[in-house]
Amino acid sequence: MARGGGTPNGGILGKVNKTSFGKCQVTQVTSTGNYCSGAGTISNVVVIAGGAGGGHDNGGGGGAGGVLITECHPLPTCTVPVTVGAGGAGAPNNCNVGSSGSNSVFGSATPLTALGGGGGGGSNPAPAVPVTGGSGGGGGGCNPAGSGSGTAGQGTDGGSVGGPGPSGAGGGGGAQIQGGGGGGSAGYGGHGRDLTPYGVPTCLGESGFFGGGGAGSGDCHPSNPYQTPGQPGPRHPAHSGAPEAATKNVGEGGLGGGGHGQVGHPPSCLRPHGLSSAGTANTGGGGGGGSYPGSPPYPVPISGNSGGSGVVIVIECVVGSSANSGVYSIQAQFRDTKRSSW
Repeated sequence: MARGGGTPNGGILGKVNKTSFGKCQVTQVTSTGNYCSGAGTISNVVVIAGGAGGGHDNGGGGGAGGVLITECHPLPTCTVPVTVGAGGAGAPNNCNVGSSGSNSVFGSATPLTALGGGGGGGSNPAPAVPVTGGSGGGGGGCNPAGSGSGTAGQGTDGGSVGGPGPSGAGGGGGAQIQGGGGGGSAGYGGHGRDLTPYGVPTCLGESGFFGGGGAGSGDCHPSNPYQTPGQPGPRHPAHSGAPEAATKNVGEGGLGGGGHGQVGHPPSCLRPHGLSSAGTANTGGGGGGGSYPGSPPYPVPISGNSGGSGVVIVIECVVGSSANSGVYSIQAQFRDTKRSSW
C-alpha cells in the first residue's frame, strides 16, 4: 500500500535493502600490489588463491585455490596490501605429486587469507599422496591413497581412487563441489563457486565461476569402455538435482578454470582436449593430471599441468547508491529486480 495516498503508478512500501545492493564498482586485482579504496565504505571482498598443479603418471588433478568470500567487509580509505597467489607447477615426468598453489591475502592488520590448492597425487615413488589445501588434490591412479582434503569455507576434497592399480586418477576438489573419484575412469574436476550472487559479473572468471578443480588423467584404451570420452564439454554450470557424475565428461576440468586431465592412449583415442591443460589464469583453477603412456605408438609422456593464478575481487558500493526503505514505484521495482538490486 502506498503512503500519503499513493502514486499514479501504484507505489508500494518497499523492503529493507542490504547495503551491498545498489550501484557498485567491481575491482579485479590480478597481481600483487595495493588496493586503493574509492569510497571507504562497506564492501564484499573475494580472495582466491592459486590453484595446484596436477600429478604425473596416472596423475590426480590439482586442487583449486581456496575461495574466501567476506561480505560487508569495512574498507579503510588508505591503501590495502594485496598478495595474489601463483599457481603451482605440474609434476614433471617423475611420477610425483603436483606443487601446491600459493596463498592470496587481502589486508595486513586483519588479513583475509585464501589457501593455495593441494597438489594432485602421483603413482611412484609411493606414497606420492595428494595434498591438502584450499581444495584438495585428486588421488593418483596407481596409488590407493585417499584424496587431499579441502579447507572448510574455502573448498572441497579431491576425488579418491579407492584401490590399487586402477587406470584413472581422481579429480581435484573445486571450491563448491568435490572432485570426481578415479578408478574405472579419469575423475572430473570439482565445480567452482558461482560468485555472481555477490556482485561479480559473468565476464570475469569462467562465466562468473572461480575455483574449478583440475581433472585426473586416465587410460582410454578401447578395452576400457568407461574411459571413452566422446565429445567433450561444454562444462555444466548447473546440475538440476542430477548426480555430479551424470553431468560430467571423463577427464573434464571443473567449471571455474579447472584444467582437463590427459585422457587417451593410443593416439586414435585422444579426444579434442585429450592432453592435459593448465588451470585458467586468475581463476584459482587446478591443473590437469598427466600420465606416462609408455612405448610407441602411445603418446609421449605428458607432465601434470600447472594451476591457474589467483585473484582478489572487491565489490565496493558507491556512496549514496544504496536503496533505503520506503515507497517505490512499480517501474523502479521492476527495474531493480531485473538487474538483481532489489
